[in-house]
Amino acid sequence: MLLLLLGCTTEEPVAAPPDVLIVILDTVRRDRISAYGHGRKTTPQLDAVSEVGLTFTRAIAPSPWTYPSHATLFSGLEPWEHGGGSGGVDKSGRLAAPAEGVPWLAEKMRSAGYATRLAYANGWLELGLDVGFEETFHGGDHEVLAWVESELIEPDDRPQLLVVNLLAAHAPYGAYPVPWLSDDVRAGQLPGWAAPLAMEHGAGINTNALVDGVRFDERVNTGQTHLDPEQIGLIGSLYDAGVTAADRGLNRVLTAWNAAGHGDGIVVITSDHGEFLGEEGLLDHSFSTRPPVIDVPLVVAWPGSIEAGRSDAPAGLAQVAPTLLRLTGIDPEAPGGLPGLGGAVEPQIAYSAETLDPSGIQHHYSQPMWRVRSRDRLLEQGGFGTRLYDAETDPGLTRDLAHVEPETVARLEALLPDAPPVEGRSIELDAQKRAQLQALGYMDGAP
Repeated sequence: MLLLLLGCTTEEPVAAPPDVLIVILDTVRRDRISAYGHGRKTTPQLDAVSEVGLTFTRAIAPSPWTYPSHATLFSGLEPWEHGGGSGGVDKSGRLAAPAEGVPWLAEKMRSAGYATRLAYANGWLELGLDVGFEETFHGGDHEVLAWVESELIEPDDRPQLLVVNLLAAHAPYGAYPVPWLSDDVRAGQLPGWAAPLAMEHGAGINTNALVDGVRFDERVNTGQTHLDPEQIGLIGSLYDAGVTAADRGLNRVLTAWNAAGHGDGIVVITSDHGEFLGEEGLLDHSFSTRPPVIDVPLVVAWPGSIEAGRSDAPAGLAQVAPTLLRLTGIDPEAPGGLPGLGGAVEPQIAYSAETLDPSGIQHHYSQPMWRVRSRDRLLEQGGFGTRLYDAETDPGLTRDLAHVEPETVARLEALLPDAPPVEGRSIELDAQKRAQLQALGYMDGAP
């Protein structure tokens, strides 16, 4: 596979506004990426970009699921500020879309003369998150990549904003061709326990499938089914294969981007959230702010203008939009950018409106769950109380230090918002959209 190192020019940046590419590798957690130390070589393309870009090693998503995180990435507002996705989808099929007046990045860049395009595989993005994009395309990963390649062939003298969302790592987990999957698994021959989870089309497993009338992931997350090492191993191997498939998609996007003459522009690569793969007896995402679902990759590259390296400063998706407004010159004084790129070093906050107690057998709480991450401390607060961890020496978050460091707890608690979360606009999902989201495991019902 071709590894692209973007450009290697050391010339001064030209006066014209830089092109901007944002690629969201949906559902890709940070610790399954080889650039961040994963044992498998899952992401050779992202690794190559990381070598020439600024790689944030403590970036977090603001939410454990797609809709609020993308709304934050596209606006620079936190989930409790834009109101998008608060409470998920209710039983009547209604979703909270972002409130009126959200300062969308694409709108600002379009007003500044940018051509703005969005190609996405995750259907959530068409529900009020495509504001400001003059062209949009929704399809599977293969269709999205083909559209991007065809669009970039067309000449356009305007500066470009292209945003691409790829879904290969999301459940169901396909058996993509990678060396760590056996021939049997790649041929669809699964062990007995996984047979009820076989994908309807293609090889792989669907952890949202019904087993005795209950979704498999729900059985796991409520303690009805306990995963053994073999099961965790297969689920993790298939997930890693999806991560690699997403990385191959990234390679195709960058190949087309560079061939179209945009290789000296700004590239941002990140994810909207991660995934539980058996840690703490859990699968899936959406209901917690624990590291497996909140810790995400974040790499920003701009050849000749951003020095390559690694930053251990806390970073969040809300900082991406103001950073791009600064770097493109649209708003040189935009507040709240990424550390090292015009923004301050400050703790980052994640929020989940729906929570599952991370300790012991699962207990649902109606209260939201908050997480505050500084350089070395991680605060969790929810229906289970308040907990504090040393995130560096205790990455598994097993030793609660709240009673030992009350001053640290008070300092981090003071960063939580005082006002209640903003209420979003209620929109109704049609039957087709509900079926699409059920297939991804976001709503109750057979996938």
